[in-house]
Amino acid sequence: MRSRMRGSTLLLLLVATLFVHAPALAGEHLARAGIEWTSSDGCIEAAALRQKTEIALGRPAFDDANAELIVRGRAGAADGHYEATITLAKSNGDVLGTRTLTSELVNCTELSAGLPLALALMIDVPLREATIRVSLPAPPPPPAPPPPAAPRPPPASTPLAFDAGPVMRVGSLPHAAIGVRISGEISVGPVPIGIEASWFAPRLENDGLVTASVWGLTGAVFACPLHVPRRRVFFGFCGVVEGGAAIAQGVSITFPREDVAPLVLAGARARAGFPIAGGWTVGFELTGGAFLVRPHVIYRMTSGDTRTLADADVGSVDGRLVIGIRLP
Repeated sequence: MRSRMRGSTLLLLLVATLFVHAPALAGEHLARAGIEWTSSDGCIEAAALRQKTEIALGRPAFDDANAELIVRGRAGAADGHYEATITLAKSNGDVLGTRTLTSELVNCTELSAGLPLALALMIDVPLREATIRVSLPAPPPPPAPPPPAAPRPPPASTPLAFDAGPVMRVGSLPHAAIGVRISGEISVGPVPIGIEASWFAPRLENDGLVTASVWGLTGAVFACPLHVPRRRVFFGFCGVVEGGAAIAQGVSITFPREDVAPLVLAGARARAGFPIAGGWTVGFELTGGAFLVRPHVIYRMTSGDTRTLADADVGSVDGRLVIGIRLP
């Protein structure tokens, strides 16, 4: 039988056991015992065991010269716990009983405290082939350490985006202009703010004797106060201010500002996209705006006639296919 009990409970159990065996004591005189005891690992030694057993019995109990009973035993560490084995025999060698006491504690203190009571019981109440297994109670666990302080959240990252793609514009040059636009942006709070640069390929004009071309180069800033990111798609509406020039090159070119016609455009943009893998995205942008400064470029042919190379409308519209990456 295995049980866990504190000191007072163990003493009551031993006393109760004495009363259970009271009939066996009625015709017996108080036995004298000899002791053969070994101990190790800090367990109770023979002299201390003798003294404390007699205190428990309330009388002298040991007389090696006139012993009627022989107590043989040992106490020490065994297989991760502490264990004491006590064998009680008559002086003629007949074994009356054996008890085994164990403790799961990390030292032998409480096992040593229980041994004198167990031995006192065995001397006063001889047992026939009895084995008792006692497990001494473990001390209360130490208080749990305070929980670690919650880690400080990492600083919020600032989303960045870089993209590029082909763009087609109508309204700024005589014909539809095809080019490339690159851009980068950073989010300030919920609002993406960015810059971009656009290059529009030259358009050739030829009268048979003279060839002239015009091409465009612009830069812009934009902000998107309506930006809605989603797991599978994002879209937004932006304001754009763009500045640049229509640049003429060729033979016999004349216009008021040498070969550069400046332009300034203000407008709005709608955009949408979706992620594909590893931060990469694809999308589309549609931008429309009105010229604050309209580009106007002419050239003079060899015949002396003039021809308009670039004469912008009041505004322009362009569309761009976007391939980019967003971090993080």
